Amino acid sequence: MNNDSINLYTNSNFSLIYFLQFGIEILKNFMLTTLKKIFIWWNQDTIGTKVKTIFFGKIVGEDHLGNKYYESKKGKRWVIYHDEIDASKIPVEWYSWIHFTGNKIENNHDLKKYAWQKPHKPNLTGTEGAYYPNKNKDAVKKKYKSWKS
Repeated sequence: MNNDSINLYTNSNFSLIYFLQFGIEILKNFMLTTLKKIFIWWNQDTIGTKVKTIFFGKIVGEDHLGNKYYESKKGKRWVIYHDEIDASKIPVEWYSWIHFTGNKIENNHDLKKYAWQKPHKPNLTGTEGAYYPNKNKDAVKKKYKSWKS
């Protein structure tokens, strides 16, 4: 047995093995992404939504976060989020449009932002940054003592 055949780095088949491993990783990644698209609705748009958008959707506009807004001929409206799906990511200028609320700014989706307006903050429920009003028990002292018999 030759020492060159034992060492993969000097073997001429090493590049083929490396190429096959790389191909398998790409295939696994593609299959995982495809399965996510089919079954996981919270991980961007599903295949059903993609097909509906292609055949029945007419793009109405896009906001500064990259979300795209669509409308069908029957009047149904939907949004395809740019990144993670979070309903709080719909800006004010698109909120009235998506909820069929008629007002003065419904057709004007490029509103001027003022200096006092805060940027979007995602929904922090379930994370470390979530708001807990009673988290610090020592901060709020009772002004009375409970009656005990």
